[in-house]
Amino acid sequence: MQTMLHQGDATVTIINKGVGDGARETVEFTFYPAAAGWSTMYPDATEVSDAMDIFLERSLPTLEGMDPSLTNRVASLAARIVPNWLFENLSSLAVNRMLAHKKHFCCPLTTVSAIIKTEGLRCVDLLKIDVERAELDVLRGIADEDWHKIRQLVMEVHDDKNTLSAVRELLNEKGSFAKCVVKQDSQLEGSTLYNLYALQD
Repeated sequence: MQTMLHQGDATVTIINKGVGDGARETVEFTFYPAAAGWSTMYPDATEVSDAMDIFLERSLPTLEGMDPSLTNRVASLAARIVPNWLFENLSSLAVNRMLAHKKHFCCPLTTVSAIIKTEGLRCVDLLKIDVERAELDVLRGIADEDWHKIRQLVMEVHDDKNTLSAVRELLNEKGSFAKCVVKQDSQLEGSTLYNLYALQD
């Protein structure tokens, strides 16, 4: 992240902490070097594998939503010419291999409200949450007096335990969001992954 930030002109503060429902001295995170976007406090290899199988099955033949790298183009060709059973086994093997090369890191945990206070923020124009099954934890870490400061909210929700309904209920209770929209990418239809967009009055 620091390398990417040095390439731009934006003023960015990096906070090397996890975000959840309360402050803790240390929490263990599972990091997947080959798939950093899956890194989490709450690993669930089955859910990740199922979602990736759906994504690859729908996206790989046309590369929709994917990087057109040589590896992906070769995989796309394979998806179109090899028998389905072989492709499914190969994609599952690739996903399981990425998940197997995990590392564990510990870091402190904070809350959105603690960051708002520490940074002296009067307004949060956009709060983006993508925390792999810790969505409710992050939302529960927002104090009542800070909800009105959040103008827009964008989050990925893993609806594996009726989380989407719980998130919507919490947003209705805590925030005065005039608009709340839930969408699922066509490449992920049938998975537990949804995107939620909320906008204050």
